[in-house]
Amino acid sequence: MDVVGIDTGEHAQAVMADGFPERMSKTFKTAGDVMYENTRYGQKNGKGFYVYELDKRGKPKKVVDPAVYELLAPHVDERKEFDKEEMVTRMMLPMPQPNWRDAWKRALLSLRRKPTWRLSTA
Repeated sequence: MDVVGIDTGEHAQAVMADGFPERMSKTFKTAGDVMYENTRYGQKNGKGFYVYELDKRGKPKKVVDPAVYELLAPHVDERKEFDKEEMVTRMMLPMPQPNWRDAWKRALLSLRRKPTWRLSTA
């Protein structure tokens, strides 16, 4: 999010929620919301989930900012370490769900239509 811009992410989420309110609306505050409210937009203003310092080649280098933990603390559970397998599961599992939902809808709608095939009576 820091590279794309937290403000850009917030705008995109609002547009998607307007277009797909039943799927994209939220009833909670996200980490992105907290960062946006605190004008932490990412690389474009030098602070987001990380703070950015220029390296010796003049490129932004991300540095952990302990202030982020304090900003997020009221909105998240206690910090926890995750092993590699759990991290992969948490990152990958939610990704295909909208596609699954769309596939199920298409499958159910196809059942409403008349079949285009017939069983042979011979």
